[in-house]
Amino acid sequence: MSPEKETLEISPPSPPPPPPPEMDQETPLSLPLILTSKETIFSPPHPPPEQLTETPEKPTNHIPQSMVSFKEESNMIKDLSHLETLSLNELKLMVQEAIANKDSTFTPNPDQPTSEISIWGIPLFKDERTDVILLKFLRARDFKVKDSFIMLKNTFLWRKAFSIDDLVDENFNNDLEKVVFNHGFDKEGHPVCYNVYGEFQDKELYNKTLTDEEKRTSFLKWRVQFLERSIRKLDFRPGGVNTIFQVSDLKNSPGPGKRELRLATKQALQVLQDNYPEFVAKQNVEKFES
Repeated sequence: MSPEKETLEISPPSPPPPPPPEMDQETPLSLPLILTSKETIFSPPHPPPEQLTETPEKPTNHIPQSMVSFKEESNMIKDLSHLETLSLNELKLMVQEAIANKDSTFTPNPDQPTSEISIWGIPLFKDERTDVILLKFLRARDFKVKDSFIMLKNTFLWRKAFSIDDLVDENFNNDLEKVVFNHGFDKEGHPVCYNVYGEFQDKELYNKTLTDEEKRTSFLKWRVQFLERSIRKLDFRPGGVNTIFQVSDLKNSPGPGKRELRLATKQALQVLQDNYPEFVAKQNVEKFES
């Protein structure tokens, strides 16, 4: 008799696990001023005192090591590569030619002197600050000159449509000074801006600020005004401080179900990314304990 053949039972393959549910691509509580992904650690004052002071040496969960070691990209011409210098000179020439040709983007008034054409309160073509301004647009577009020129033009158009020069002096009479405020400087001299989203747990403040399109537009204008005023205090000369250290405190922040906050944040983020390039030196997003 022939030996019995052993049969192997092969189980059918298990079906693949269902894909994870699709997540909302928006960051519900993204800070309107998140312009970079560089993160550092720094605790906000609570409540904000008169000035920023160094914390005595003691055990802590949040040690601002990067406040000492961080070094941002140089805005000194001598530190640029050869190709970066060529890109800067090319962009400068493109802008000068546009102004000379009375491009209405830069010169809505054909009789306006070149020295009066400005952005962020700084004359566009007057001194060495021109290079620092143009470098921001170049870095935001990876030194692609045409893309940088288009971004600069679009920023000028947006500033005109948004009436920025008038907005800077507008009085909003709101209660948002605890939501966003400047407080002191880091060790490199960058002004520190705190964004405390837990304040929106106050239902009265939330309803007054975000619950319809008109209120959200007013919030956006106030947020742009706050940034514009902060920027105008920076030193745009080569080697000067012309960026901001952002701190986002998400402790007690309203949850992702707060659609109005998500809409306002998304709108603000888009405006700031498009029109305020390279203004954040360091960025921290953290849930700080009081």
